Amino acid sequence: AYLLLESRGLLESRPQSGYFVNLRRDDAHAPVRELRPSKPIAISSSVDVSRLVLSTLRSIGTDDAVPLGSPYPDPSLFPFEKLNRYAYAAGRDKSLWGVTDGLPPGHPRLIRQIARRYLENGMSVDPNEIIVTVGATEAINLCLQAVAKPGDTIAVESPTFYAMLHAIERMGMKAIEVATHPEYGIDIAALAAIAKSQPIAACMVMPNFQ
Repeated sequence: AYLLLESRGLLESRPQSGYFVNLRRDDAHAPVRELRPSKPIAISSSVDVSRLVLSTLRSIGTDDAVPLGSPYPDPSLFPFEKLNRYAYAAGRDKSLWGVTDGLPPGHPRLIRQIARRYLENGMSVDPNEIIVTVGATEAINLCLQAVAKPGDTIAVESPTFYAMLHAIERMGMKAIEVATHPEYGIDIAALAAIAKSQPIAACMVMPNFQ
């Protein structure tokens, strides 16, 4: 809720202080720009984004540009002093063999907590069905391998996160773009029309935090 209110200019976030009502709203009479959905060409095609992805990742470490294409937050947002203390304490208290607890499919206690969280949200999930990955990209790769094979077509939003396209490219699959509205997300009618015209092995979407 805070993120939604902040995106609409009703709240502002102040470092180490929290969220506050934004009283400096002088744009009440400013013209509102009409948001329109993307209009991609609905053609299944191979993906070639490796060079673009590498170029984007290299730009993250430069100081002469704002890395708007980066999924990584600003390092200043992290409480490094606390993190260092916790890491030091964990290194003293735990045996070196403790690192094996995090091997696939994941730490049993963490898996149970994830299953409990699903249950609190109305979904009953067997803990044996849960796999903890080292990050979202590994999860994307595992999901693609489970439901699709090389040559299959994957439906994606237009635009979409470059790591998704990179995963599709690496696995020899094809992508087809689906019209997406900046506020309401993927066009369900357009997706249904594409699914009727050709086989779709999977859909890769990011409905939140785009």
